[in-house]
Amino acid sequence: MNADDIIQTRFIYVVDGVACNNMMFWKVLAVPGSDNLTTSLTKVATAWWDAVKVLLSPSVVLSCVDWDNKTQNESAIAYPGLAGGPGGDAHPALASLSIHCEGWEGADAPPRTVGKTSQKLSGLLKSITTDGRLNATASVTAWEAFMQNSLLVDIGELHVQPHCRHDSAGKAWRAAGSIPPQPAPVYVYLPTKTAVVRDRIGTMANRKTRLCA
Repeated sequence: MNADDIIQTRFIYVVDGVACNNMMFWKVLAVPGSDNLTTSLTKVATAWWDAVKVLLSPSVVLSCVDWDNKTQNESAIAYPGLAGGPGGDAHPALASLSIHCEGWEGADAPPRTVGKTSQKLSGLLKSITTDGRLNATASVTAWEAFMQNSLLVDIGELHVQPHCRHDSAGKAWRAAGSIPPQPAPVYVYLPTKTAVVRDRIGTMANRKTRLCA
């Protein structure tokens, strides 16, 4: 791992026996001073879990998290085994709450290249929703902050910045009229600037993912 490497992490948690996957991209701002990669990854996963678990049933468990360095050959897996938040029953795994993120280079003036990404969170407490929407008392502030602010996992240790992935080749192809064949994606990664939770509970057709290897 080096500064400026781009990292993909997958947080995999289990809701009523169904494995759910939430993915993020990061840029490394500073490498760990003493933590090994597994320890750093566990701290990233714990910070994400701390941001979302207030929304989750205690029956939901963060099973594993993996690390895929997109800049160089580097991977890791950690198994935090962390349980969800306050007491109460969960909605089914196919029910989810979405957060929408956008990223761009701060120095770029409009019109600028904007990357977009999202997460869908399952295992939601039934008690924080009414008629398919979040209650006004449900707190999503920590989740929104986590998705757009840099994360220093510990003093002198890993420091990472959330990023959005953008397919520059796909954008150019669509701007030219989407004439086949569609080109292979060419990804750029842009620092996340905004993160907004949508208060409506959605329903997905499928919510299974592969577990950490």
